[in-house]
Amino acid sequence: MMNSIEKLISVSGGVSLLYVEDDLTLQQETAQLLRNFFEKIDLAQNGEEGLELFEPGKYEIIITDINMPKLNGVEMVKAIRRKDRHQMIIVISAHDEPHYLIDLINAGAQHFLSKPIDLTELISILYEFCVEHQQRSASLSKRE
Repeated sequence: MMNSIEKLISVSGGVSLLYVEDDLTLQQETAQLLRNFFEKIDLAQNGEEGLELFEPGKYEIIITDINMPKLNGVEMVKAIRRKDRHQMIIVISAHDEPHYLIDLINAGAQHFLSKPIDLTELISILYEFCVEHQQRSASLSKRE
Protein backbone atom coordinates (compact mmCIF):
# COMPACT_ATOMS: atom_id res chain seq x y z
CA MET A 1 0.00 0.00 0.00
CA MET A 2 2.78 2.44 0.91
CA ASN A 3 4.42 1.94 -2.48
CA SER A 4 1.06 2.73 -4.17
CA ILE A 5 0.67 5.91 -2.14
CA GLU A 6 4.19 7.05 -3.01
CA LYS A 7 3.57 6.27 -6.68
CA LEU A 8 0.35 8.32 -6.67
CA ILE A 9 2.06 11.26 -4.95
CA SER A 10 4.81 11.17 -7.59
CA VAL A 11 2.31 11.71 -10.45
CA SER A 12 -0.52 13.74 -8.88
CA GLY A 13 1.12 17.16 -8.81
CA GLY A 14 -0.92 19.75 -10.67
CA VAL A 15 -3.91 17.43 -11.06
CA SER A 16 -7.24 18.97 -10.02
CA LEU A 17 -10.22 16.97 -8.89
CA LEU A 18 -13.98 17.42 -8.48
CA TYR A 19 -15.62 15.21 -5.86
CA VAL A 20 -19.43 15.00 -5.93
CA GLU A 21 -21.04 13.29 -2.92
CA ASP A 22 -24.26 14.06 -1.03
CA ASP A 23 -23.26 12.26 2.20
CA LEU A 24 -21.43 15.16 3.88
CA THR A 25 -19.58 13.00 6.42
CA LEU A 26 -18.28 10.69 3.69
CA GLN A 27 -17.53 13.70 1.46
CA GLN A 28 -15.42 15.39 4.15
CA GLU A 29 -13.57 12.21 5.15
CA THR A 30 -12.78 11.29 1.55
CA ALA A 31 -11.79 14.86 0.64
CA GLN A 32 -9.42 14.93 3.60
CA LEU A 33 -7.78 11.74 2.29
CA LEU A 34 -7.63 13.05 -1.29
CA ARG A 35 -5.94 16.27 -0.15
CA ASN A 36 -2.88 14.13 0.65
CA PHE A 37 -2.47 13.65 -3.11
CA PHE A 38 -4.15 16.58 -4.85
CA GLU A 39 -3.67 20.30 -4.27
CA LYS A 40 -6.92 21.43 -5.87
CA ILE A 41 -10.12 19.66 -4.87
CA ASP A 42 -13.57 21.14 -5.34
CA LEU A 43 -16.57 19.61 -3.60
CA ALA A 44 -20.22 19.43 -4.67
CA GLN A 45 -23.21 17.90 -2.85
CA ASN A 46 -25.24 16.81 -5.88
CA GLY A 47 -25.03 16.40 -9.64
CA GLU A 48 -26.50 19.84 -10.27
CA GLU A 49 -23.75 21.53 -8.19
CA GLY A 50 -21.14 19.31 -9.83
CA LEU A 51 -22.33 20.30 -13.28
CA GLU A 52 -22.30 23.99 -12.32
CA LEU A 53 -18.63 23.69 -11.25
CA PHE A 54 -17.61 21.66 -14.30
CA GLU A 55 -16.15 23.16 -17.42
CA PRO A 56 -13.94 21.35 -19.95
CA GLY A 57 -10.30 21.35 -18.90
CA LYS A 58 -10.96 22.56 -15.34
CA TYR A 59 -10.62 19.13 -13.68
CA GLU A 60 -8.43 16.23 -14.65
CA ILE A 61 -10.50 13.80 -12.56
CA ILE A 62 -14.12 13.70 -11.42
CA ILE A 63 -15.29 11.33 -8.69
CA THR A 64 -19.05 11.11 -8.23
CA ASP A 65 -21.72 9.22 -6.33
CA ILE A 66 -24.81 7.96 -8.22
CA ASN A 67 -27.79 8.50 -5.94
CA MET A 68 -27.96 12.21 -5.17
CA PRO A 69 -30.69 14.83 -4.98
CA LYS A 70 -31.46 17.28 -7.82
CA LEU A 71 -29.38 15.47 -10.49
CA ASN A 72 -28.06 11.94 -10.08
CA GLY A 73 -24.56 10.84 -10.98
CA VAL A 74 -25.59 9.06 -14.18
CA GLU A 75 -27.29 12.18 -15.56
CA MET A 76 -24.35 14.35 -14.51
CA VAL A 77 -21.89 12.01 -16.27
CA LYS A 78 -24.03 12.14 -19.44
CA ALA A 79 -24.10 15.96 -19.33
CA ILE A 80 -20.33 16.13 -18.78
CA ARG A 81 -19.75 13.74 -21.69
CA ARG A 82 -21.70 16.04 -23.99
CA LYS A 83 -19.25 18.84 -23.09
CA ASP A 84 -16.02 16.82 -22.86
CA ARG A 85 -15.76 13.26 -24.14
CA HIS A 86 -12.24 12.81 -22.66
CA GLN A 87 -13.03 13.75 -19.04
CA MET A 88 -11.74 11.11 -16.60
CA ILE A 89 -14.63 9.96 -14.40
CA ILE A 90 -14.82 7.55 -11.47
CA VAL A 91 -18.25 6.61 -10.13
CA ILE A 92 -18.65 5.39 -6.55
CA SER A 93 -21.90 3.98 -5.22
CA ALA A 94 -23.44 1.65 -2.69
CA HIS A 95 -25.74 0.55 -5.51
CA ASP A 96 -24.42 -2.00 -7.97
CA GLU A 97 -27.64 -2.87 -9.75
CA PRO A 98 -27.01 -3.87 -13.38
CA HIS A 99 -29.15 -1.05 -14.85
CA TYR A 100 -26.93 1.57 -13.19
CA LEU A 101 -23.79 -0.11 -14.45
CA ILE A 102 -25.11 -0.30 -18.00
CA ASP A 103 -26.20 3.36 -17.86
CA LEU A 104 -22.77 4.37 -16.55
CA ILE A 105 -20.90 2.41 -19.22
CA ASN A 106 -23.11 3.95 -21.90
CA ALA A 107 -22.60 7.40 -20.36
CA GLY A 108 -18.82 6.98 -20.49
CA ALA A 109 -17.70 6.46 -16.90
CA GLN A 110 -14.29 4.79 -16.95
CA HIS A 111 -14.40 3.20 -13.49
CA PHE A 112 -17.01 2.07 -11.00
CA LEU A 113 -16.22 1.46 -7.32
CA SER A 114 -18.62 0.08 -4.73
CA LYS A 115 -19.04 1.59 -1.29
CA PRO A 116 -17.46 1.15 1.11
CA ILE A 117 -14.52 2.40 -0.93
CA ASP A 118 -11.56 0.04 -1.24
CA LEU A 119 -8.71 2.49 -0.63
CA THR A 120 -6.12 0.36 -2.45
CA GLU A 121 -8.33 0.15 -5.53
CA LEU A 122 -9.11 3.89 -5.46
CA ILE A 123 -5.40 4.79 -5.19
CA SER A 124 -4.59 2.42 -8.06
CA ILE A 125 -7.26 3.98 -10.31
CA LEU A 126 -6.19 7.53 -9.39
CA TYR A 127 -2.58 6.60 -10.21
CA GLU A 128 -3.63 5.26 -13.65
CA PHE A 129 -5.63 8.44 -14.35
CA CYS A 130 -2.73 10.71 -13.32
CA VAL A 131 -0.27 8.80 -15.52
CA GLU A 132 -2.74 8.97 -18.42
CA HIS A 133 -3.13 12.72 -17.82
CA GLN A 134 0.65 13.21 -17.87
CA GLN A 135 0.95 11.23 -21.11
CA ARG A 136 -1.86 13.20 -22.75
CA SER A 137 -0.33 16.52 -21.62
CA ALA A 138 3.10 15.48 -22.92
CA SER A 139 1.71 14.50 -26.32
CA LEU A 140 -0.25 17.77 -26.57
CA SER A 141 2.81 19.86 -25.77
CA LYS A 142 4.82 17.98 -28.42
CA ARG A 143 2.23 18.97 -31.03
CA GLU A 144 2.46 22.68 -30.15
